[in-house]
Amino acid sequence: VGGMEIVPGVQSHPVKTYFEDRFEDDVFPLEWAWLRDPDPTKYQRGGPGLVLHGTEDAITSTGRPTWLGVRQRDHAFRVEAEMSDMKLSEGDEAGLVVYQNHRFHAVVGVRREGAQLYSFTRQRLGSVVEETRGEVLASSQHTLVIEGNREHYKLGWRDAQGQTIFVCNAEARMYSVEAAGKFTGMMLGLYAQGACEVRCDRVVRQPIEG
Repeated sequence: VGGMEIVPGVQSHPVKTYFEDRFEDDVFPLEWAWLRDPDPTKYQRGGPGLVLHGTEDAITSTGRPTWLGVRQRDHAFRVEAEMSDMKLSEGDEAGLVVYQNHRFHAVVGVRREGAQLYSFTRQRLGSVVEETRGEVLASSQHTLVIEGNREHYKLGWRDAQGQTIFVCNAEARMYSVEAAGKFTGMMLGLYAQGACEVRCDRVVRQPIEG
């Protein structure tokens, strides 16, 4: 799978499975979607990058979290988010999430604890939550990565040498209709939680072999 998908005999707009946004202007491409009733003041783009202003509504809630995402259009894919200028207070977090609903999702993100920022992954399957703490960050620039295929979602980040380190391996079947209930398609989203302000300079989603 790659390039474009076109239904034979049907005149329609082709689906571009490759997607990239560098947030260089103030217009959101149609690929982006939001949860419920979004507050537009929480999303500022084009100045440079996309600045997300967090709220107290977590992505585990049914409220109005700061969250926007694109659809997973390929069984095998890779999505990267280049984060920078992360202004987080104690307990705040922001990152990248593969999202089925507010009770079933997996996160790779950044959180503040005391004077330190550190990376982490968290998988939520209903009432079961598993979290892994990663490395302490030397700067507020960090690239978060999710790769998926028919069997797994792998979550991690790039290290200082540019190598990708995966620290969470989530089973794709746990996000199916049978396990998670009502299903409208997996989403790949950015989020910010708490009294924080973070910037994303680039998001790219692309099909891969797998």
